[in-house]
Amino acid sequence: MALLPQVVRRQLLNSAFRSVRARASAGTRCMCTAKETDLDKPVKFSTSKASTWKAEYSRKGAQTEEELWYELPVILGSVSSFLIYFLVLREENDIDETLKVPIYDRIEGLEELQLQQTLEYNLDKGLPIADIQERLAVLRKAKAAG
Repeated sequence: MALLPQVVRRQLLNSAFRSVRARASAGTRCMCTAKETDLDKPVKFSTSKASTWKAEYSRKGAQTEEELWYELPVILGSVSSFLIYFLVLREENDIDETLKVPIYDRIEGLEELQLQQTLEYNLDKGLPIADIQERLAVLRKAKAAG
């Protein structure tokens, strides 16, 4: 039974050592020095290395990569060529024609349903409803006639 605490202690030390070694190999900075090992005394923040640590380092790492000189021209050229093709050179096709059709003509009853919901909302909020009622009346007459 006396060996169990030693085994547990050894496993904890090994796991702590592995985590420290993993952080060191990942390139993160250690904020402690040999002078700051006394844990009974408080550490003055303004004189510690933590005072010079920027939040940017936590997101990007301590060494930030500089932009390549050709990054901006490549992006501008790509976006420009994309826009020139789709806005100037490309001819319209049948898909473009179907996209020009209003959604109310594609889905039957959608406009009436939406107008009913808008009417209920406007009634609850005290907003004007005259134009909604007029459009509903025109849709119902067209539905009854057709």
